Amino acid sequence: MKTLVWEFDGPLTDIKGLADVDGTVLATGVGHVFTVDRGYEPVRLSLRLGTAPVSGVLTVDINDDGTSLGHPVSLIGQKKVADGSTFALDPRIAKDSEITLDFDAIPVGAEDLRVELRLE
Repeated sequence: MKTLVWEFDGPLTDIKGLADVDGTVLATGVGHVFTVDRGYEPVRLSLRLGTAPVSGVLTVDINDDGTSLGHPVSLIGQKKVADGSTFALDPRIAKDSEITLDFDAIPVGAEDLRVELRLE
């Protein structure tokens, strides 16, 4: 099992930080890429906001080598957990694939986002 974690502190309109599961800073800026060390299947996606948006909906998309792993996930409020049904019919991720997080919509007032993608 492996968990990929994207962490964004502060207002999402000013995205600046990314961290791995133990809090070590991996990169700064948008578009951090994880390269997987073997084949995996995504089984769970979790989104948490420290501050819920004032208006609008947060929508993120997880990509495998630029192709969406499934349906974009929208978050209204502060927490959402999606199971394997969120992902495509054949969501297998190949060794050395590049996994990225894209924002399809960023709502006003949303702060402190943590996104976790669990792979098995």
